[in-house]
Amino acid sequence: MLAIGALALGGAILPANPVYAGSLSVEQLLDVRSGAAGTIQHAITSKDVRDALKDAPALQTFYLKRDFKPYWVNASKPQSNAYDLIKALEGSWQHGLNPKHYRLKDIRVLFEDGDDARLADLDVLLSDAYIRLAQDLTGIRVDPRFMKSHARYWKQPLAAAELLELLERTSDIEALLGSLGPQGQTYKRLQEELVKLLQSDPEPYEDILPLQTQNMLLP
Repeated sequence: MLAIGALALGGAILPANPVYAGSLSVEQLLDVRSGAAGTIQHAITSKDVRDALKDAPALQTFYLKRDFKPYWVNASKPQSNAYDLIKALEGSWQHGLNPKHYRLKDIRVLFEDGDDARLADLDVLLSDAYIRLAQDLTGIRVDPRFMKSHARYWKQPLAAAELLELLERTSDIEALLGSLGPQGQTYKRLQEELVKLLQSDPEPYEDILPLQTQNMLLP
């Protein structure tokens, strides 16, 4: 009995689901056109997995158009575009974003696992991370109501379906994500200052932070 493996999502590992019998090759598991129902097809239609994805319907349509063939991996290992995406996820802090938001730790676990049967899990997780990062780059990622504002005053993220269509047209992930982010000079300068601040030595006053105010006499 061959299992799909465990899909790492949201800081938790989803349990393995034994769904395949017999000695199917990895090529068969990753290519539904070979006559076997691929692991990607099972993962993307599993309720537990769908609930953990940013936009499960868009991802299901994306993979359906591809006959459930993987985008980021081949039959034995991740492809170069997968490494390019991970590099972009790691560098997302330069946009003021948190790499943990994209389940980077879970992606690395699957990368280092070395189990070919889990490559389909990795492919779905990378596609989900791409949507999350691309949407954060193309529009506001917080609810404007928290700032006592209205959504009409803010640029809205591109829809997942549109982002996946862009993904289908290119293999240059770095260029694609670079084109999705803000292009203005003010934004570029803010990025430069952020990098400079994080790479510089901490200010002396940071050694005494946070300040303790308990039992202090206040006016």
